[in-house]
Amino acid sequence: MEGKRGSECLLKSVSNIDFNPIFRSGLLDKVTKFTAILGSMTLGALAASYVTLKTTAKITIGKGSVIDIQKDFFNSVLTNFLPLAATLLCVWLLNKKFSATQILLIFAGVVTAGVLLGIL
Repeated sequence: MEGKRGSECLLKSVSNIDFNPIFRSGLLDKVTKFTAILGSMTLGALAASYVTLKTTAKITIGKGSVIDIQKDFFNSVLTNFLPLAATLLCVWLLNKKFSATQILLIFAGVVTAGVLLGIL
């Protein structure tokens, strides 16, 4: 190995390693699946902790009976549904190859329209 560059020595050393037992045993697939599950759990926990979205919309039924959508429906039946929907929309847009800037502009437009209409 005298006179060879370090990268050549490293390449020769790594090329002599037999990775077939690792691939055949399925260990790499198990590690990959574990890290994907752990990453999904971490993102879910972050989304549940940091994403908040509330609505001020109310529905009037009959003569004076008012239903507060946030309190009477979302908080009692579907807890944290609005933040989950916003997070899943963001993931869906990312999968559709939208850029982060485009997603931020979409969310800014939806929030602005919601505030102007008195929904958010």
